Amino acid sequence: MREPAIQLRKLAISLRGLATFLRMAAGRLREAAIKKDVLAITLRGFAGKNPEHAMQHTPVAFELLRFHTTKQEGAIMLTRSVPKLLQEAGEVKKALEKIGAGLPDAISATEMETRIAALEAKVSALDAVNAERTRLVNEKGDTAEDLSDYLVRVRAAVKGIFGSDSSEYDMVGGTRSSERKKAKRKDGEGAE
Repeated sequence: MREPAIQLRKLAISLRGLATFLRMAAGRLREAAIKKDVLAITLRGFAGKNPEHAMQHTPVAFELLRFHTTKQEGAIMLTRSVPKLLQEAGEVKKALEKIGAGLPDAISATEMETRIAALEAKVSALDAVNAERTRLVNEKGDTAEDLSDYLVRVRAAVKGIFGSDSSEYDMVGGTRSSERKKAKRKDGEGAE
């Protein structure tokens, strides 16, 4: 009786995994279809202006297309690391230098360089802040350990001078010996 229920659970888990896989595959297919449509529009735009120009710069168009269609607005930092983004931006900057004319004024290699430099400056500033944070966290740990050691020494001194059952020992955070629970024996014969 129990075996069919276990098999049904395993089947349900397998079906859930398959459904997740199919959802991911559908998303990738939609993404590929969007890239294909954008590529066709981009290449038509190049060919409409000058067929020779389109043939010359098709690899550049592919590179620009790959960069622009792999990111989702607002989620770029969740899917890509900053070093990889900087590397990709450098490649696109080189592509923009090769393209030269034919693009809107707002899209240029100098604008890309400005944006790359701005991100690199923020990364450097963040690295400096992280280094300072690490130093402060380490100092905090050392100071906390020093304070903890001092508390132990204070309690030990009070316990040694006034005794382990004194109210002074209780005042500094120690547990008086009369307030401690008695240990119970495992066999249950001990006093309670």
